[in-house]
Amino acid sequence: MKTQAAQNRVPVQPLGLFSLISGWHPKRPEKLVVQALSDRRPPLVRNARGRFTSNRNEVAAQIAADYASAGKRVIVFCNDTKACGSVADQINGLLARATIALDEAEEMRKAVLKDVGSSEATFDPTGCRAAVHHRDLLPLERRLTESVFRVRREIESDDLGLDVVAATSTIAQGLNLPCDVVILAGTDRSAVDDPSGNPRTDLRPHEILNALGRAGRAAYAATGLAIVIPAQPIGVERANLALPAEGILKTVFSGQDACEEIYDPIELLLDQIEVSADSDPKMQSMIRRLSAVTTAGESGFDDIVRRSLGYFRLKEADPRGADRWLQRCRTALKAAKEQLEDPPVLDWQREIAVRNGIPPRLIERLGEAIDQAPVDKTATEDGIRWLLDVVAEHPFGFDDFRQGGGPRVGLRPSLHKYDSAQSHSQADTGCAPDVGIDVVWRAHAC
Repeated sequence: MKTQAAQNRVPVQPLGLFSLISGWHPKRPEKLVVQALSDRRPPLVRNARGRFTSNRNEVAAQIAADYASAGKRVIVFCNDTKACGSVADQINGLLARATIALDEAEEMRKAVLKDVGSSEATFDPTGCRAAVHHRDLLPLERRLTESVFRVRREIESDDLGLDVVAATSTIAQGLNLPCDVVILAGTDRSAVDDPSGNPRTDLRPHEILNALGRAGRAAYAATGLAIVIPAQPIGVERANLALPAEGILKTVFSGQDACEEIYDPIELLLDQIEVSADSDPKMQSMIRRLSAVTTAGESGFDDIVRRSLGYFRLKEADPRGADRWLQRCRTALKAAKEQLEDPPVLDWQREIAVRNGIPPRLIERLGEAIDQAPVDKTATEDGIRWLLDVVAEHPFGFDDFRQGGGPRVGLRPSLHKYDSAQSHSQADTGCAPDVGIDVVWRAHAC
């Protein structure tokens, strides 16, 4: 007798719906083809309400494993970092281990291990047929995954390598990797940061098309295959293709290019500064940076604004009005800078603060405590402990380290004291200071 969990898992064969012409034409079934995507029968899962879900991650993993075993490179886009790990683990369980030598990536692997300080805490794709790529990995770990995924293999070689990357939107936003097949595991996502994944909202058309556009890359593959696993399963009868005219199918097959209205982030930022310079650390950082920008003795701020989309639109409609808006922005920026009430600091401290988007008082505090920094140790943990001890002496500074709306801060383990002259030397070479704080901004991309 089957358990309740087993009864809630119903094996089905995944079918792919292909359109022979551009656009969505549900009333022309002769232009639609239904083809099996895999000989496997991954299960649909019945939820607590008795409805079937698409079981997107398991279905995506099994389809990806089939294409990988045929020698294809696959990217699976997942909803979150947990799903990435689940998909990669399932694929690695279905396929034999990778055998190809990774001599080119060895130096990068050593750099990752040195940065993390522990092999147990390091993500290493060596020997894997599937790896993950998401924001919780260190930049070096993500680059290591990319490097191993790009390794070319001879067509007639029996070597097995990393063929699948399970990723979040870190790859969808602009990073090009050689890929034959893209699988989008689900067409919705959690609307808020809720561990249960609810409530959920549909992906926007341009997000779906941007992910699917990763399939097929210039100088690698002229064509590519994009597979969308819908959030809710769609049942079809192959003899009678009765499909809904609206819904996710129309979004995926639409002939439109999913263009949306473009909003100028510079214009939005300047408008916010003009209205109010609030206590948001991100806003304060941008105020400091815009105030400090200069080029060839002229105001770099004016140059930035004049090259913005917002200024261009205003100038096209009213040239004098555009100049008046620029003057208002300049005045508002000056007033906002005065409201910050930053204490007087050394020039090199101000330069580092502006460059990294954090308050000058924190750089001043770190400079005073640099003699106690663990420069003889290489583990990231030692550097973080030193940093937190410094900040703990002034609890009001913890706002600079908050997660969520504010910047996310990470400390480099290599710390050396330097003076103003050294700062200028580093600025000339374009290198970041040794006392460095990496700030990751959350930007809205249109």
